[in-house]
Amino acid sequence: MSLWCVRSYIMSAFFFLIVVPSSIYGAELTNGSFESGNDGSWINAYSTSVMFTIDSADFYEASTSAKITYEGASSRGIDQHIVNIAGDQQYHISGAIKLDSANIPDSAYIRIAWYGSTDASGVQLSTAPTNNNDGIVITTNWSPVYFIAQAPAAAHSAEIRLYVQGGAANFDAITFQKYTTSIITPTPTVTGAPTPMPSMPSSVP
Repeated sequence: MSLWCVRSYIMSAFFFLIVVPSSIYGAELTNGSFESGNDGSWINAYSTSVMFTIDSADFYEASTSAKITYEGASSRGIDQHIVNIAGDQQYHISGAIKLDSANIPDSAYIRIAWYGSTDASGVQLSTAPTNNNDGIVITTNWSPVYFIAQAPAAAHSAEIRLYVQGGAANFDAITFQKYTTSIITPTPTVTGAPTPMPSMPSSVP
């Protein structure tokens, strides 16, 4: 093989790596920890009734979180569209939620909605989990949330939703990725160890 051919091959490979966007390799979530502020990646479709602010005083990781307030009886919040969903693929969704102690909502949860379209438009195919946070109890302390959801066979896109009902809550560390056995689900941090019981004497006089 001539030197010219080798050079052409290397340049072609380099051009492919530079030009092809990484999004073709799988679904991606942007600004899951809200460190980029309100950069437009999260959509407030209910802007007249939902308050979405970046909170730098209370966070689960790094230095910011999203505070969402909605006083209505239904559930509202913010969402992000995720493209390049693979049908029948399992996805791992995780994050952390903290209820506002001064304005405790009726519920606060993370949910994923699947769509047959390529841009999360039209009629949704289904949502997951069917119960809020898949039964995980959310408190006024940071509560880790994690679940595995399988995309319908016809799914090509998704919408991840951070919703509250009748109050306020903070959300942070939101992730969405293909599920593999190497993914480790978080466990709640134990705040204090139990007091050990005194040992019994080895013999009774």
